[in-house]
Amino acid sequence: MNKKCKDLALFWFALATLGALPFFACGMDFCGAFLESALALTSVGATNISYNDYLYCYRAFLSILGGFAFIFTLPMLTDISGCFGLTLKEKLPPFRVAGVYFFIFILGMLLFLLFGSDLKEALIFACLTVSLTGGAIMPDNLIIPACILMGILTIIPAFFMRQISAIALKAMIKKEEFRIFLVVFAFVVAIVANSEFSYKEAVFFTLSFFSTAGFFTFDLFSLNDFSLFVLFLTSIVGGSVVSLTGGVKLIRIIVLLKLLDKELKRVLHPRMIVAVSVDDVPVAHKITGRIMAFFFLYASTLFAFILAISLFEPDFSDAAAMGISLFTTVGILPQELLTDLFSFPAVAKIIVAFFLLISKLEIFIFLLLIQIVYQSLKKITAVS
Repeated sequence: MNKKCKDLALFWFALATLGALPFFACGMDFCGAFLESALALTSVGATNISYNDYLYCYRAFLSILGGFAFIFTLPMLTDISGCFGLTLKEKLPPFRVAGVYFFIFILGMLLFLLFGSDLKEALIFACLTVSLTGGAIMPDNLIIPACILMGILTIIPAFFMRQISAIALKAMIKKEEFRIFLVVFAFVVAIVANSEFSYKEAVFFTLSFFSTAGFFTFDLFSLNDFSLFVLFLTSIVGGSVVSLTGGVKLIRIIVLLKLLDKELKRVLHPRMIVAVSVDDVPVAHKITGRIMAFFFLYASTLFAFILAISLFEPDFSDAAAMGISLFTTVGILPQELLTDLFSFPAVAKIIVAFFLLISKLEIFIFLLLIQIVYQSLKKITAVS
């Protein structure tokens, strides 16, 4: 287990370092290059590179590489943390899942070409959409194919990707998580559409935040504060279990709400025996404990991230907006905050990249690594 933790952490940090080399070779300072690489690999769309710059194509490629890396390290990640929730009972064959992921990428390219983009634009937007990186202004003619791709990657878990069949899809539709997703999705769409947007735009914005892809249009920041607040809440929730989305994941929120309901019933009826179950399957105490621990760690790490940013961003509300946008991997920031982010001193860029990479490790791995290092130092101290 210790070796798996070390290997997984070293892999992501080494990948971010290697990914930074082309940026560094093209004139960026290394800390800025490392930040760009970490942002791309963790599917955060915030970038200091212009869309017309040839490096933007490389960054898009890096984002899809991060998606493949996540799929191949997913079995190791679940073996270590076991914190993905309840429905992950199937073994994940990485090559088969990666094959379907590649198929969705090709499907994305074809859809974008079909809706009027040229080959270069189709390649870039396929990379950014399938990896759920976003961070670009989506042309109006490409909103529909982007919604199709974001919907697939938000709703369908990775272990269903290996066998897209009528039986697998029917099993997915029966799941409680899927039904609740549809209710929440319709509620958020109604709120956004009430802000004088068409339903097509409302669906696009909702999927963009739910999937944590972070695509936007020129009209996004004309939304009222309440609608933006609801959208960012959906980005914290994220998509289905083991999907490629960021956020806490919907299944964990469902379990937490059921735990709250259970405790309230126990207060009212002390002798009542109440079990938490999802899809009529009881949830083991081990799983509920890990989910509660994960939620606490996620909230604590997010708060620590915001505090770290606030050391370099004097306005705390801007630091909070930057922290939530980056940590949930949405990456949507006003231009002035993007400028502030990439003008941070070198140490701040490393801190931001560090937090993003540990969030990709589901936080548990990072804490396990700290414990491993602490125990090793304790042994060395005891021996000396």
